[in-house]
Amino acid sequence: MGIEVDFSEEGQQDFKPLEAKATETQQEVKVPIIEDQKPLHEIFKPLEGKDTKNPVEKTAVELTEEQVTAYLKSKYQDRQFEKLDDLLKPQETIKEVEKVVDPWEDVIDDEDKAYLNYKRETGRTRKEFEFLSQDFAKISPLDLAIERVRKDTGLNTLSKDKAVAYLESKLNIDLSTDDLDSVGEIELNSYAKPYRESLEAEKEKYRTPLENAIKAKENLPKEEYVELSNGEKMPKTKYDDLLQRRNKYVEDITKAVNSVAASDFKVTIDDNSEKRTLDFKYDYSQDDKQSMLSEAKDIDATIAKRYKANDQFNHQGLAEAMWWGDKANQQKVISAAVNQALATFIEEQAARDNNETFAPRPLQSVKNGKEGYGDLVTGTQTRDGFGVKISV
Repeated sequence: MGIEVDFSEEGQQDFKPLEAKATETQQEVKVPIIEDQKPLHEIFKPLEGKDTKNPVEKTAVELTEEQVTAYLKSKYQDRQFEKLDDLLKPQETIKEVEKVVDPWEDVIDDEDKAYLNYKRETGRTRKEFEFLSQDFAKISPLDLAIERVRKDTGLNTLSKDKAVAYLESKLNIDLSTDDLDSVGEIELNSYAKPYRESLEAEKEKYRTPLENAIKAKENLPKEEYVELSNGEKMPKTKYDDLLQRRNKYVEDITKAVNSVAASDFKVTIDDNSEKRTLDFKYDYSQDDKQSMLSEAKDIDATIAKRYKANDQFNHQGLAEAMWWGDKANQQKVISAAVNQALATFIEEQAARDNNETFAPRPLQSVKNGKEGYGDLVTGTQTRDGFGVKISV
């Protein structure tokens, strides 16, 4: 009997140590806890009837889009979105729009603006813009034809003689004489007509609105000005409007002051634990009303007189005066003052009655020695009262 051992490569496989079987493990899933949602142990609650000991048997949880959106909103609070698709869109960068201030706005006039518009659309010069201001019906056909040659050829510096020579060759006419025959006149006018019409169209577009605006301003009545006491000038229409408002204000304030009779105040006091209401009234005198009206007519002057001195302004005094001008605040202060005065009076009166300071006081004595007593000599009693009567 013996043991046969196979030391070949295949036989050595039998001597390899046993390896533990790799157990399948579930990949850890981190699920954020979202507010107002169920806890994780409830979300991952195993299905009934499944073996919970075997990790493979656990059921994967699928989060809803609402849950994911709620979590991302809490994490990215600087982003505004309602759906996941909105979050994936590229975020627009809001650029602050700065107002561009034209430094020449108070310098250029209407003609400058019209020219700039002309230059923006045509790219031409100021000289060409001013050329449109002419009455083209009064310009001779020859001059217009010469300008057309310069424009069509681009030779702006082309001399008149060369332009005339070109026209004579092109139109087969003689321009050396002032009296053209009918054929020459027709040819020259036919050549100049398209250029004249183009100039009139440009003038209608770029110059006519400007000229109409200038004429409209010239036809406006000239504004009259009024010189104020401080040397400044104001348009008369504006001055008249302000004067009318001023007169209306003075009229209204005068009526208001004249209708003022008195200031009434009601003060509630404590009279032996019983609430009593006292009525106080101050009647305005004629001097009071006159002062009231004078100060109300020119409020700026009144404020300057009361609160401004040596280039310093009394802001505290103005603030207190504005607060005191409220009727409710006046009622509050007067009620407090009356109650304080009444309390002080009662306290002082009680102290005097009780002689709390132990001040010496004269005893009350009978002014007449015989008052209330019998006359020992005559035995008579002069007045009713206590006394002694002796009979002899």
